[in-house]
Amino acid sequence: MKDKQVRRSYLFWLVISAVFAVFLTGMWLYFNVWLPNRELSDYSMIGLTTANDDFSPPHLRDICHRVISFPFGNHHDAFLVLEQHGNHESIPYLIWALKWQQQPDAAGTVTCATEHCVDILQKLTGKDFSFVYEDWQSWWQNEGSRLSPQDFEKAVADAANAENTVTAAPSEDAEKQ
Repeated sequence: MKDKQVRRSYLFWLVISAVFAVFLTGMWLYFNVWLPNRELSDYSMIGLTTANDDFSPPHLRDICHRVISFPFGNHHDAFLVLEQHGNHESIPYLIWALKWQQQPDAAGTVTCATEHCVDILQKLTGKDFSFVYEDWQSWWQNEGSRLSPQDFEKAVADAANAENTVTAAPSEDAEKQ
């Protein structure tokens, strides 16, 4: 008889533990996955204007960082917002999110979300490792994580100046002819 009571007690606590684990998992998913995606969808993407005054750039950046921290979610819209409001704090999140994005096929084609992610990384770092997650991750671990925000700003400005001189050089030659 005691053996049967012990089994019932054990089964009862096992069921209670399983229900509690499911509850905690649901709460975690709600606050870490569903809620940030919902907040992002509340942000009006028309002209990147806010539908609510509560959406300050740091708040939007935090929402986007939470959205791209997991393999599922609206990465595309988060990348679009980070294109406007991202900063040096966004770089590790973007590199991590690149791991989950579609890699180029044989023709070099990728989804626009992958393209947005890499474009933002290039804009924020001044580097170009294309779509290769491993190269971005290696650079971040070996060099990028040690750089100050001012170093990133300087790298971006240098990259923009170099791009302007490259595009300006052919037009200067054309004017001389």
